[in-house]
Amino acid sequence: MPSIELFTRTIPREVYVTLLLRIPSVYFRSVFKVFASPRGEMKDPSEFLNLWKAFVDRSVGHWQTFTIVTVLVLQAIIALIQIPDVSEHPVTRTAALLSMVSALWSIVYTCLYIMRFGTMSLGNNAERWAKESRTSSKNIIWNAWVMLSMPAAWLAWSLIFFFVAIISYICTTGTSTETISKLPGSDRGAWGLRIPVITLFALGVIYFVLVIRTLNSFSDDDMYTFPRSWTRVEFEVDRTEKRPPPFSMPSDIPGPSGWLSDTEI
Repeated sequence: MPSIELFTRTIPREVYVTLLLRIPSVYFRSVFKVFASPRGEMKDPSEFLNLWKAFVDRSVGHWQTFTIVTVLVLQAIIALIQIPDVSEHPVTRTAALLSMVSALWSIVYTCLYIMRFGTMSLGNNAERWAKESRTSSKNIIWNAWVMLSMPAAWLAWSLIFFFVAIISYICTTGTSTETISKLPGSDRGAWGLRIPVITLFALGVIYFVLVIRTLNSFSDDDMYTFPRSWTRVEFEVDRTEKRPPPFSMPSDIPGPSGWLSDTEI
């Protein structure tokens, strides 16, 4: 029944992909563009291999950047935890520790992927990746797209927890009598110093959203017809015949049953 599927499949799936910040969708679109041809155009085999190599090199470059960012975040977290007020406040301390754990896992995944994906640019690996994508995409909990999103997802959550720790530190610093005595006036004076900092942080969030929207407007997604679901997508790569690798999709695909809904496409 539709109502049962809504609570047993649709809602849990949406919650799960939201927890991953929908980063798997980014990698799904990237791989889709490698195997599929825009607007039905034929893709030359050499072009396919070049696109695959470019995708691997681009992904490795992203992960190398993630490593640098993660190291900087870890240094900032360590410096934050050493502040006495942070170690004494449970919310700030917990957020900082969650940020540290997420950053550590991000750097573990990143280093592992950099070492393993360095050899993925070969043509035979592209064929194996296509088969793996076809067989694993039916598993919503763990598939190729979720695997590729691990470094970015853990780093993103590390930054989110770090921002929570910073905001918590700003809002709780100056609540003790000893600290208030050093601020102009009283507790009202403490909030007079907090509000500008919180406002600046909120302004950065607003500009971040605007930047993401502007970058999305320059995307070439409109050149591709993405499937409604990646749970039934099949990539096929045939290198024995000298023809472009086709992209096939079963004709009996049901309605939106995967993570890519019509609104996301």
